[in-house]
Amino acid sequence: MQILASILGLTVVLLSMVQATVIQKRASFGMDTFSGTNCQGFEEFIAVGAVGANSNPFPGPRKSFKVIFTDETCEVILWTGDFSGTKLTAPISSIPVGSCFGAGNGESFESFDIHCFSGSGNSARAIGTAR
Repeated sequence: MQILASILGLTVVLLSMVQATVIQKRASFGMDTFSGTNCQGFEEFIAVGAVGANSNPFPGPRKSFKVIFTDETCEVILWTGDFSGTKLTAPISSIPVGSCFGAGNGESFESFDIHCFSGSGNSARAIGTAR
């Protein structure tokens, strides 16, 4: 009897996990970062696949960015400090894939928030990888 109760309890937990996985919405966004203006001096590729706030500091100052792929559900907020200072907000739907963007005055950015909206509210960290 105790074994049956344990199996039923485990089944309920597993079913709720499967249901949560099926309901989870995904986002798709990737950008290259550059130390120079006009997308010169490649530094890293940042990919986001989760809905919610995806935030990290850059390993060093970044001056320009290029959208590599997007499902147009995200916006990028670039900060001149560690999530403080002047910020540049760019709705990705207004920046075509392959376009280079950054501050018009050559300002450097130290951190980013990439917010993706698909309706589920799930979140995860952004992943930075060199290509």
